[in-house]
Amino acid sequence: MSGPTRKAVAAALLAQLAPTGSPFTGSVGRRLRDPEGSAQPGQPGLFLIKPHERFDRSKSMLPPKRDLHFLAVIYTDVSNDQTLIPADVIDDLIDYVEGQLAPDTATGRQTLAGLVQSVLIDGDINFAPGDDIGKGETVIPIRVTLP
Repeated sequence: MSGPTRKAVAAALLAQLAPTGSPFTGSVGRRLRDPEGSAQPGQPGLFLIKPHERFDRSKSMLPPKRDLHFLAVIYTDVSNDQTLIPADVIDDLIDYVEGQLAPDTATGRQTLAGLVQSVLIDGDINFAPGDDIGKGETVIPIRVTLP
């Protein structure tokens, strides 16, 4: 395989989504954890998992197109604070992730500093805000195309 390793891509993507100073001040990692302990009030957690990838080789002599499909799983906890709207907290975090994956103005693509061909949110974002108990979960699908 030429180009970046899958492990390097996952590490770079996680660093892009949760750098120092990000809103993800709870648990952060690449191994999915128990939602109950992964977020505290005001401290959302983020986990990046890769459930599948697509390998497409249209002709044997051409390099394959490789798409890695990640899920950014976000856990939130607004506790029993009735003044907080769980969906608003989730919306702010989705906006943050979208901003972190915004395309570069020069290339029109997010490339993780040239590591990959492109990174983008691709598909339905699913969430359960946790209106009853204050604990929510959001899943954002991200597609990374390798060079």
